[in-house]
Amino acid sequence: MQALIQQLDAELPQTQCGQCGYGGCLPYATAIAKENELINKCPPGGKKALLALAKIMQQDPAPYLAEIIEETT
Repeated sequence: MQALIQQLDAELPQTQCGQCGYGGCLPYATAIAKENELINKCPPGGKKALLALAKIMQQDPAPYLAEIIEETT
């Protein structure tokens, strides 16, 4: 589990901004791994982070991509 958390954390932008609702990137990565938190809660990471998190968690990023496109237009 720790390796998964580290892998997820490495793909996040490390801005520690809290926009995801967590106190930083590591707590968010932990929540994804342990609590099945959604992978689309990192605005600073954008599409790049979303696609990386989706690949690691073996999830389809398509439902979340539209949200990113809408937010950036």
